[in-house]
Amino acid sequence: MSLTPGEREAGRAFRTRCQELLLQVPATAVCSPFTVWYRHECRDIDQGAGTWAMRLRQHYWLLPATEGAEEGLFAFIFRWGLCSRCGLRVRSGTGRFVIARDNPPEKGAIVAYQNRAVLAGKASDTPAS
Repeated sequence: MSLTPGEREAGRAFRTRCQELLLQVPATAVCSPFTVWYRHECRDIDQGAGTWAMRLRQHYWLLPATEGAEEGLFAFIFRWGLCSRCGLRVRSGTGRFVIARDNPPEKGAIVAYQNRAVLAGKASDTPAS
């Protein structure tokens, strides 16, 4: 797919803004954006020391309407999760910037297409809330 100069510029700005927002999401541990299950030493396991796996949900932010690019052309994908036992917060260290049409969200992903507040930078709408 060939992108116009306006689409490229809109994509760069969107990717930069999303990465800035991602780094504001509080986390006690950081992982790869491709990690689905994160195993950690959970301090709340009944039998003492042990490890616990937690599933990291995919968050899929779509490009809002902007000059130079159609709404939903690009997506920013990252993973975030919270341990139900000890409260550990894990997120991707970086996100994946993709063309949305070629990389649809996985089943069960949290899609922030309609929630433009997240992309406008309101911290209350991040996964940590």
